[in-house]
Amino acid sequence: MKQSTKTLFTLLPLTMVMAQALNAAPLDSYDFTANSKGATSYTAKANQEVYKQLDFNNKKAFEEVDRGFIAPLDNGGLIKGVADVPAMQFVQGKQAPDTVNPSLWRHSQLVNRGGLYEVLPNKIYQVRGNDVSNLTIIETDNGIILYDIEYSPETMKAAYELYAKHRGNRPLKAIIISHSHTDHYGGIEGVIKSGLASEQVIASGKIPVYVPQGFVEHAVGENVLFGNIMSRRAVYQYGFLLPKSEKGITTAALGPLVAAGANGLPTTVHEITKQKQSVTN
Repeated sequence: MKQSTKTLFTLLPLTMVMAQALNAAPLDSYDFTANSKGATSYTAKANQEVYKQLDFNNKKAFEEVDRGFIAPLDNGGLIKGVADVPAMQFVQGKQAPDTVNPSLWRHSQLVNRGGLYEVLPNKIYQVRGNDVSNLTIIETDNGIILYDIEYSPETMKAAYELYAKHRGNRPLKAIIISHSHTDHYGGIEGVIKSGLASEQVIASGKIPVYVPQGFVEHAVGENVLFGNIMSRRAVYQYGFLLPKSEKGITTAALGPLVAAGANGLPTTVHEITKQKQSVTN
């Protein structure tokens, strides 16, 4: 098992990176108001055809999405200046408008909800719907393991505090990061803000951060070397600057939205280098 000896550092806030991508398209050239155009007849007709292609009477997914629900997000998931989850609830309990594909609208209704969920009793819990990704907490005999730590330090902190409110504070034994996309590791500073570990402890490796082989190199390569390209793609992919409405953004697909603000990158890591590798802590 390979361990990096570099220390923790923070990446640029997303809004700063995005600004470079938008120079070619000034915001005042867009009309983000109630005067935004509605669906054309072509779009409205195409969206209506979707009802013939999919079974919208099947509500099984709506039953399953709430399975294991324990408690809602504190303050509805609102973190001022970071995440306005309540603003994404305009889709709930409504028929899809002509401007939105009905399948996307249905997906938005399923994804734009959140809280603390029990996945496996007394073993696995998740906080969902307060960022683009979930926080998974694995309970062990002597503490907890965090699996993927969200995109934002602030949402990570809020997610853990919701878990702790209902399951109690437990010592952190390890962090597992599944892969090198920012929404799975960017909330590392939230681990520190939550009081689960100090920056010195994380940097020392005393609480191991397990990652795939080449994690740091891939994360830096994607977000620094190709940062401008990635940020331009993200503007189109997630619609950060669109209004939260039926004529703007309805969901971030993986979660209700992408939180704003700075992210972190853990660089003192323990790399997993082979299949079925066993580690002890």
